[in-house]
Amino acid sequence: MKIKGAVPIPYIIAIILGIIVVSAVGYWFIYLGHGFWGEVTVQSCNSKKQMYCNIWAAAGYPSGEDAIRDNSCVDDEGNVATWGTAEDWACYAPGCAEIGVNVPTVEECTS
Repeated sequence: MKIKGAVPIPYIIAIILGIIVVSAVGYWFIYLGHGFWGEVTVQSCNSKKQMYCNIWAAAGYPSGEDAIRDNSCVDDEGNVATWGTAEDWACYAPGCAEIGVNVPTVEECTS
């Protein structure tokens, strides 16, 4: 005798197994594959370095007074960071210098 509206047990088991598989893959992708949230990785720093070079190249590799990038990287004393300096790199890619990915030079960006 069939009960109207009843959900068969195999479907419930399949749904539970599906949730477990999706959770396991999500855990692997987010935590094991890309580091923990907020963790700085060499790969992410190298990507930031390439983007920094692209933006710097678009600006024409300015120097001197023209090298002041914008107001987004201002220190505690109100000084604005200039392109290609350790201060600007620390602002643009925080934590990257600590893991060995240093501020790019014009030579690195043009090679």
